[in-house]
Amino acid sequence: MKNIIISEKQLETLTNLVKQNVKEDDRQEDSMAKKQLFTIATLAYKMWESMDDNETLEDWEESKIAQ
Repeated sequence: MKNIIISEKQLETLTNLVKQNVKEDDRQEDSMAKKQLFTIATLAYKMWESMDDNETLEDWEESKIAQ
C-alpha cells in the first residue's frame, strides 16, 4: 500500500470535519452510524486517491470493497 501524503490544510479540514461531526453526533441517537459512515467515506477517498488509474485489484480485494 502506498503512503498517502496530505497537506497541512487538508489535515486541518479533515480534523475540523471530524470535530464538527462529533459535536453534532452528541445530539443524535444514531451518532455511531454517522461516525462510521464518515470514517468509511474518508478511508474510501484515501484508497481511491492512492490507486493508479490503470491499477487492477485482486478478486478478494474487490469483494471486500463491495461489502
